[in-house]
Amino acid sequence: MRSLVKTTTVVAAFGVYLLSALSGEAQEATTIQQSPEQKVLDRGLGKSQQTLTFLKAEWTPKETRETGTVSCTRILNGRFVETKLELSDGSTLLMLATYDTQRKCYRRWEFHSNGQTAEKIGEWDADAKCMTWSGSADNGLTSTTTDRYVDADTVESRLVIKDRDGRVCLHVEAKTTRAKQ
Repeated sequence: MRSLVKTTTVVAAFGVYLLSALSGEAQEATTIQQSPEQKVLDRGLGKSQQTLTFLKAEWTPKETRETGTVSCTRILNGRFVETKLELSDGSTLLMLATYDTQRKCYRRWEFHSNGQTAEKIGEWDADAKCMTWSGSADNGLTSTTTDRYVDADTVESRLVIKDRDGRVCLHVEAKTTRAKQ
């Protein structure tokens, strides 16, 4: 069985994007013209609350729940969205997201308080109001996070991590709600 720290890291990475999916607060002065693709990331600006449910899987033999708070703002002349997640267990996660105009895709970098890092590629489906983030690691693990924007204040998300044989190592469902201003 994988360590709880690794499970928390993956969940935190998942949770940060979920929480960052809601917009609302003031942001850093922007000196660049925001493209329509960059504006998709503005859904995450502001503060949110999140509830995560870890479903039974290889790394989580028992279903559990966790909560967290997120703060999300534009940085670096508006080119990146910075998201900070604090979970109730004390772990933290910092994420940076942008739209890469050269690669024509969304990119996200994740930095967890336990030292783990990840890079993911995102795809926005405007018709379905969903962002799908995908990544893989040298150890054969793959992860897919789907964030569905239910309304301006709510995101429902699902994270699934599989090993190289297709077995589900981690399955998390989350609901993110914008904090009242």
